[in-house]
Amino acid sequence: MKKPFIDFYTEIGFAPTQQSLGMGATHQLNRTNLYRKLGLHPRVFKDAKVLEIGPGSGENSIDLLNRGISSLKLSDAVPSVLQSLSHKVSTQIPISLEIHDASMPYLNHDTFEIVICEGVIPLQIDPVTFFLMFVLE
Repeated sequence: MKKPFIDFYTEIGFAPTQQSLGMGATHQLNRTNLYRKLGLHPRVFKDAKVLEIGPGSGENSIDLLNRGISSLKLSDAVPSVLQSLSHKVSTQIPISLEIHDASMPYLNHDTFEIVICEGVIPLQIDPVTFFLMFVLE
C-alpha cells in the first residue's frame, strides 16, 4: 500500500514544502501569529523540549530554534528529509533526528513540553491511529 507523501518524498529525495525566508521577519511574524492563535504565549518556548513530527523542509524548525527552546527532536519517515535538515540546521541547541514511519508504533518514551505536528495528521491513511501512537504509552 502506498503511503501518502512518504513514498513521494522518498522517491524525489526531499520535501517540496519550502517556505520563503527571504522576506526578513515575515516568516517569524507568521509563526508568532499562528502560535498566539493557538494560545501559545512566546514564554512557553523558553527552555522547552520540542518534538516536531514531519518537519518538511525545515523553515519552521529553524524558527523554533530562534524561540529559546532547550532541545529539538525532528521525526520524519523520509531519511533524505532528515539528512537535508541536518545540513540546514546548525545551532548550539541539542538537536536529534529520528526516522519514524507513521505506519509503525511510536516507541520513544521521551517527554516534551511542545509537540508540533503541522499538516501531517490529516494526510495519514489512518489519522486516528497515527495520532494515538503519539499520545498513548
